[in-house]
Amino acid sequence: MKYGLFHSAFVRYAAAKNIPLKDGIRALSKLGFTLSECDITEITREASPGSLYALYGECGAEIETVHGFFDLSKPGELEEAEKAVKTVSLLGTYKFMIIPGISPCAEKKRETADAIARGLCELCDFAAGLGTEIYIENFSQLLRPYSTVADLVYMFGKVPGLKYNYDTGNFAFIDEDETEIIPLLSDRISHVHLKDLGRRLSPEHGDPERYATEKNFATAAPGDGRIKVDEIMRMLDGIGFSGNMIVEHNYMSSADEYVTFCERSAERMNEYKEKFPAMFARGENRGTAK
Repeated sequence: MKYGLFHSAFVRYAAAKNIPLKDGIRALSKLGFTLSECDITEITREASPGSLYALYGECGAEIETVHGFFDLSKPGELEEAEKAVKTVSLLGTYKFMIIPGISPCAEKKRETADAIARGLCELCDFAAGLGTEIYIENFSQLLRPYSTVADLVYMFGKVPGLKYNYDTGNFAFIDEDETEIIPLLSDRISHVHLKDLGRRLSPEHGDPERYATEKNFATAAPGDGRIKVDEIMRMLDGIGFSGNMIVEHNYMSSADEYVTFCERSAERMNEYKEKFPAMFARGENRGTAK
């Protein structure tokens, strides 16, 4: 198993260190973060979409996953999602995680789920022809019909070819147990956003009137916060998880926090390597993908 960070973490780490991005990527790669996840807009806004891929390759790392927001319940969005999938597939990424839409209201959540599921079926078929896999994650907004455990079970029942990116932290925002989903979707978990959450943000970091009820937590290095990361790792090892992980940051209040987070996260991942050597030794199972 390999692991990495979001592209934005590489960028901010380098900025905090006052070094070029390529030096930041090299430094974090030496700490074990050899994978990157990008937003599709970070790829397409480059003068040459392949330039970011080349930069990571030059530094001993790779862009392993790309994600993007497309509302598959709306006309024309499937075609735009297909363009994005084709772009990254041609550049060498075979994982595309889509955030595929949101319900306009609670009463239309199931209707929206069905529309999204139909779009996902088509997108998965399209991507399979390119040797690419489509993922969704458990999002942290209840109007998105792939947020709760029940939402996910329903959606995956509708879309046979869909893969699951398990986000360890997002269930905390909707008051659900982050471990409940693992046995229910054990055969679909092919990727992980390893996210731990620490202290709650103070009112000055958001709307004070919403602070009393809004669940907004700052990032902690894996295993240092309130998420049951050790238990999650044991459960993933137990189901034979053979995918990769992206260590995700949720909120940082300063540039220095990026440095601390990345370096502490590297330490924690080395500790997990020692605790779960079999899982880290497993090669990624790409299924039918290239």
